[in-house]
Amino acid sequence: MGFHYSAEDIRIDDDHMLRARLQRADGEWNDAEIDLNNHIGNDNGHFVWDGEGFSGSAENVYFSLESDGQAAVLRATLFDGDGNGEERDLNLGERIGNNDGEFSYSMLPHRNCSQYSLLMILRLGDRMCEVRALKPRTCYTSFSNHSTANMSESAVHRVTLFNWKPSCAKILSICPCFALVVL
Repeated sequence: MGFHYSAEDIRIDDDHMLRARLQRADGEWNDAEIDLNNHIGNDNGHFVWDGEGFSGSAENVYFSLESDGQAAVLRATLFDGDGNGEERDLNLGERIGNNDGEFSYSMLPHRNCSQYSLLMILRLGDRMCEVRALKPRTCYTSFSNHSTANMSESAVHRVTLFNWKPSCAKILSICPCFALVVL
């Protein structure tokens, strides 16, 4: 769930610092901040998750709650490589949550899990090797530097489903190297 459902006094400072008072599990409020430049980039005039430094090529950066409080929207004029600016927006609630009064960033969306057809999660030993949401009708043969053909079955200890709600996912199959989850 997006952070904005348990937040007050939400604002953007210095064009990249998201600040708010976030509610903790005990009901108390905590002043929190997250540097959006560490998680959002500008790809030729468009916001991109898992990027960085968007504010270096942005103007008129601001935050607003929209859709009757359902969307926590970052808006800015983003510039492309030719210097052309367009107003763009990004729903921060898709990836930014509230973890007991602190901002948390998720590599996978908090909502709309149905936009992906498969989720592949690999765990090698005690460290996460790869987490990838796979888009429908797209062929994937390798993931980062790891090919499924090169994975040692004995190196995989377990499959973890993270924060995906059971209502969103049905496990299709689990083999020693990966799990395929239909969303």
